[in-house]
Amino acid sequence: LSACAMSLSDFPLPSHPDAEIPHEQVLEYLKNIVDTFRLEEKCTFFMRHSIQSLRKGGTDQWEVTSIDLATGETHTRCYDAVVVATGHYGTPHVPCMPG
Repeated sequence: LSACAMSLSDFPLPSHPDAEIPHEQVLEYLKNIVDTFRLEEKCTFFMRHSIQSLRKGGTDQWEVTSIDLATGETHTRCYDAVVVATGHYGTPHVPCMPG
């Protein structure tokens, strides 16, 4: 994706000469966002869960019930916001082209 499509309007990606941004630069950008806004203390990262239910609670928070894929434990937690990161770009797709 381009820098324009990936960056936050108030936290732009550094300019890059190519249309596509190298993954190392995207990772560094995301780390800078986490550090700048101190998200480490407010978010949970690098967890592999299977979402069992997601519903809007009475306090305008999201109630998320998930299963930790490493331990099999079920957790229910409430959050102000939810980001669904499916890993769509996690596995490269290389088309098979003869020649």
